Amino acid sequence: MTRRAKGEGSFAFDEKNDRWVYRITHNGKPYKLYGAKGASKKALQPRIQALQQNLVELDLPYLMKVTVGEWVARWLPTVKPTVKIRTYDYYEKFCRNYITPKLGMMKVKELTVVQLQEFLNLLTVENGVKGKPLAASTVNGIRRTLVNMLTVAEDSKIITDNPAKKTKPLKSEEKEIIALSSEQLRKLINIAGTKEYIYTGCKQLYDEDDGMKYLRWCTYYLLILAISTGMRQGEVFGLSWDNVDFENSILTVKQNLQYSSEGLNLDSPKTKGSKRKIKVDDLTIAKLKEWEQYQKEYAESIGDLFPNAENLVFTNSFGKPLSASNFRRGYWRKLSLAAELPEDCTFHCLRHSHATNLLRAGVDIRTVSHRLGHASLQTTMIYLDLLPDSQELATEKFAELKLF
Repeated sequence: MTRRAKGEGSFAFDEKNDRWVYRITHNGKPYKLYGAKGASKKALQPRIQALQQNLVELDLPYLMKVTVGEWVARWLPTVKPTVKIRTYDYYEKFCRNYITPKLGMMKVKELTVVQLQEFLNLLTVENGVKGKPLAASTVNGIRRTLVNMLTVAEDSKIITDNPAKKTKPLKSEEKEIIALSSEQLRKLINIAGTKEYIYTGCKQLYDEDDGMKYLRWCTYYLLILAISTGMRQGEVFGLSWDNVDFENSILTVKQNLQYSSEGLNLDSPKTKGSKRKIKVDDLTIAKLKEWEQYQKEYAESIGDLFPNAENLVFTNSFGKPLSASNFRRGYWRKLSLAAELPEDCTFHCLRHSHATNLLRAGVDIRTVSHRLGHASLQTTMIYLDLLPDSQELATEKFAELKLF
């Protein structure tokens, strides 16, 4: 049975009087509507709609005086069940750190386009909570939060028009896309297969126990999979053995491991297009089989200390989901230094590298887009700028036809 939403009300049938009764509680006060004798439940709908409209209007005197801070406190709990937890975390963080401190005392109905635009613009020059001005992309995230929050205020008739929608998003500086060459990727994998890199930056050597060894090999096989598939970090971390089809060499991307205010959790992928099947080459499949066997033997060696309840392909040494921050500090940074990767190279650059290497090899852009799980081809086309001059290649290919 579907649970009623808050404020939806409930029906009950009065058998004694042969009629339907509708009940709803608003702001702690109960309301009842009685249907006509013998009438259907549906016949009550016009009166229910009228009652709900009246209840909204009863709220209006209060809502006309509501401040931004009060509206934030009311809006956040209502939006939380309707969005992914990571989205809610962004909303909550932006409200707590910027919207409420700067706009909290202002009345919602008195907000103007100019005020909001000035507020957004100032965030790029004034120091934020981390002691420096915000990037344009972060400010645009705050703007989206304002738009969504004030859309609900508009629907609630606090305002007749949403001023946040009429503000202009800030122009973001395009970040340079770092894509590694095949030589750089090969060097990265080779170093990941050795023990020495784990001592990068360490003042003294230490003995590697079985758990540390497991994590080092976990990183090695994890990198191979990321490089050969272009999967997002959360998709790699969230991959289950249940979604590895060894017989047909296919991986099914169904879930994404994310860190949120509720801890590590497995969620659906980023977009609808992110749920996909990826064909994997024979060498990568062979490597995955090697890792499966290693993981099984390690798990058996420590028994109940390795539960792996989600049957994940990659885990920490106690069979729990990997922590992105621990992985970054303990392994990725050391590998980056040891492999002499570009300074700003992140794990996500492996995804860029997969795309550009496929396009250079002549794989069509639609296939690359599907492998990456992009929502549209437009997103994938950013990689075309990283390829050699296509005009020169086109003339060479046409000349090879020898038509005249």
